[in-house]
Amino acid sequence: MTTINVKLLNKHIRMCGLSKRELARRTGVHPSTITNITRGHRYPTFQVLKLMYHTLDLTDQAFFEIFFPNNLVMSLNEEEENL
Repeated sequence: MTTINVKLLNKHIRMCGLSKRELARRTGVHPSTITNITRGHRYPTFQVLKLMYHTLDLTDQAFFEIFFPNNLVMSLNEEEENL
């Protein structure tokens, strides 16, 4: 299972001036689901990933750093090795 960079996710939520409850309201996702995601207890579905991406106005880089931190680093390292 992919882990989430919860520190960075929570930082982006704060930078948007949102509470977790407000993020849940804007995305239409149950507040307990948002809480579990922001604590790293649950990985979001593809639909929730899209909603959070747009609601938090994430850049592509921030999105990957938050939701795919290990995979991105491994992919980049593998790509460099193949050059």
